[in-house]
Amino acid sequence: MKTNLSPKDLALAVGVSESSLKRWADDGRLRVIRTAGGHRRIPIHEAIRFARESNLEIVRPDILDLPDLRPARGVRPSQSGNPLEEVLYVKLKDGQSQEVRAMLLDLYLNGRDMAEIFDGPVRVAMQRLGELWRHSDAGIFIEHRATDIVIQSINFLRSLITRPEDPAPRPAARVPAPPVALGGGPTGEASLISSLMICCVLAEAGYRDVNLGPDTPHASFLAAADHYHPRLVWLSCTHPGNAPELEELHQLRDQLRDRGAALVVGGRAFDEAYSGQDHGLDHFTALGPLVDYARRLLADGETRN
Repeated sequence: MKTNLSPKDLALAVGVSESSLKRWADDGRLRVIRTAGGHRRIPIHEAIRFARESNLEIVRPDILDLPDLRPARGVRPSQSGNPLEEVLYVKLKDGQSQEVRAMLLDLYLNGRDMAEIFDGPVRVAMQRLGELWRHSDAGIFIEHRATDIVIQSINFLRSLITRPEDPAPRPAARVPAPPVALGGGPTGEASLISSLMICCVLAEAGYRDVNLGPDTPHASFLAAADHYHPRLVWLSCTHPGNAPELEELHQLRDQLRDRGAALVVGGRAFDEAYSGQDHGLDHFTALGPLVDYARRLLADGETRN
């Protein structure tokens, strides 16, 4: 994938004049870097952020090394008459990997937050696919294939998110290092998707994400915390019956707190095990609330500084 664009390239990609882009760069709306010769260059992550926040349609995705979005735009729910979740479910069930990636990318470029995409159509479609094994011998392979397609799509979206370390319109020495959020699944956890989704939404919220993946012992979380000094640590417990004991979670919470990190816990297994109990932990039931919590941590840190 390209790393930087010229103003002319980005102008062609979003269908505006090059002079308009240069004006937006000069007034700070579009972040640019300068070459040794003084020419403007726009990081690809910044180009996508600017297009989303300015409601500019990407008419030439090829210039940004993005897939063709026309098939996705042709099956929007308003045109197909089907709910968004149904459209995605059918594409995943049929193994249409390129169409799924284009569809999720189109949603993101048109202003949907990552949490909204994952909590909504992706979650609903994957839950339906997870029930297919009850009705057909082919159900397991269809679900596994769909899981791989979703993982590929999430990783692609993750690569497009503006990273906090991207160039900003102020001297580099004054740009604070982004806080780290790290996490994964506890011992015995098998889900790859949940941690990848959390990485995306926390990166979008302004963190530098570090994914430890599934089946991670508590000792490894502590070792990673000593290495990265995170502001936030998440623990995703999705596999049924796999929630750690509360005493273990409280011990991990206290050990992380001593290291300056907040622990948040969530996932279906945690909800099933401790729903209605006074478990004394910060927890999330969906990605949207997790993002709200993470942004409050950022705001609290800025206030203290």
